Amino acid sequence: VERSDSGGCEEESFEFLIVSSTGQTWHFEAGSFEERDAWVQAIESQILASLQCCESSKNKARMDSQSEAVAIQAIRNASGNSLCVDCGAPNPTWASLNLGALICIECSGIHRNLGTHLSRVRSLDLDDWPRELTLVLTSIGNTTANSIWEKSPQGRKPTPDSSREEREAWIRAKYEQKLFLAPLPEAEGPLAEQLLRAVRDKDLELVLLLLAHSKKEQLNVSTGDGDGRPALHVACDMGLVVITQLLLWVRGDTGVARVGRRYGGCGVAMGGGGGCGVVMGWP
Repeated sequence: VERSDSGGCEEESFEFLIVSSTGQTWHFEAGSFEERDAWVQAIESQILASLQCCESSKNKARMDSQSEAVAIQAIRNASGNSLCVDCGAPNPTWASLNLGALICIECSGIHRNLGTHLSRVRSLDLDDWPRELTLVLTSIGNTTANSIWEKSPQGRKPTPDSSREEREAWIRAKYEQKLFLAPLPEAEGPLAEQLLRAVRDKDLELVLLLLAHSKKEQLNVSTGDGDGRPALHVACDMGLVVITQLLLWVRGDTGVARVGRRYGGCGVAMGGGGGCGVVMGWP
């Protein structure tokens, strides 16, 4: 912004110019020196604010990028995650969210074909990783996943050099037919009640095992244990972000999420539910 004084001319001039970074020029004239100076000061302040905002946005983007890099590295560092959970290929770059495991790009295509009710596939490099998804992957990992889904393997496990047909046969036997699944511990009561107790005990591995053995309709029932609330609402009220997210994926319909928002919202508001409010708010 440039001021233009009259320079001793008989007729006073209260002009000022705005010159852009591209060389464009705008000419303005005020009614007095005071008005001109006020305009110039206001415009310069706005320019400074805009520059600071741009710099702040750049810093935020840089910080977000750094935070995501840290989150992805934390996922890679989880137990067993240096190798694909199914074929053992090094440095897997894809994830199965609901299984809490990392998979290689070759196995990821087969997981996609299983359907999202069995495996929800996401790229470590191409997709965003919000906090709740990062927590799921860092809390489970390939070692825990295989202790459940590959407890009693049968036949020859595929290698990084295996054909697609060999990989698919193994993966479908593992997750679709559940041939290698760890057995349930001896316990009384239906699965829904066992799941509720596991949630209250904050036993993530047992929750994973029960979910692996369960069908959706087995969980969508009211229980006679405690106050009658289902496991999803209890998990949210307790601030168990990972278990809440896993239960939402298993339920798989927006009706449950809306009911959960009604119950969970109160728990989050009163108990500071550790992120569950965000999870339960998903459509």
